[in-house]
Amino acid sequence: IGNTTGNQFGYTDVNFSSFPNASYCVEADLTSGTCHPTRSGYTAPRSNVKHISNVGIQQFNSNSAVNIYPNPASNTLTITGITNKTTIRMYDTVGKLVMEKRVESDTTINTCQFAEGIYALVTTCNSGGTINKVVISR
Repeated sequence: IGNTTGNQFGYTDVNFSSFPNASYCVEADLTSGTCHPTRSGYTAPRSNVKHISNVGIQQFNSNSAVNIYPNPASNTLTITGITNKTTIRMYDTVGKLVMEKRVESDTTINTCQFAEGIYALVTTCNSGGTINKVVISR
């Protein structure tokens, strides 16, 4: 959808409002010169896919009391420590939203509907949020 030059580190999609559910993936192509990467283990010129659902900055609280168990999960996933209105979202490895649930207290999620794999479980409320890696294994 666009490109940047030289030492430019950001890109703004001016058509974002026309595609609010779009998925974004960054691909870097070196068109001239020599590449001297400073990161070890760099194997691909592509980013992960990012879904942008809101404009603004979300604050995530790493000291949250939200607990998720068992992990790995086979049939159910229990989330405790929820004390007010919270949105729970689960994303697959390519960033696709596979589940969204609004709760006000501890809850259980039936994981039988999900394929085996690694998911990101994001909890957000007025006071912040958490991101946790969840493994579904049978």
